[in-house]
Amino acid sequence: MLEQRADPYLAYLSGWSALRLHDRIQQIPQTQFAITLGRPGEWDMPDGRVALHRIRPELFGGYVYDSRVEGFVALAEKALFDLAYLSAMNRSGVSGSLPETDLKGLRWSEARTWLRRIQSPRIRASVERALRSIRERHTGTVD
Repeated sequence: MLEQRADPYLAYLSGWSALRLHDRIQQIPQTQFAITLGRPGEWDMPDGRVALHRIRPELFGGYVYDSRVEGFVALAEKALFDLAYLSAMNRSGVSGSLPETDLKGLRWSEARTWLRRIQSPRIRASVERALRSIRERHTGTVD
């Protein structure tokens, strides 16, 4: 499904979709959330709705192949980073609000390592605030 819409670019499930696969959220997302280097957009597909979100090349990564979906899925920490990034950039109405979430035990330092790849100090600070807000909201802890 993703490959068809992202072609000729790669895409990986991220955000709420990846967090669901990692058993970090209970709700099943109505729309599959994916990251690509190609054209963003939302489409109805035979298998469900898919939303492709474009991200800068230096931030594209942090995913592995998952046979359950026969495609690539972001690691939990990268899925959170992607949500924080898109939320901070005000892209596609993405928010850092996560329903029925269990983020305890997450490697937050791993999520923060992606911050170093953001060249703009202003954008980096904005994404860092968004990531911190997600952590405070869903774990009750701060750095």
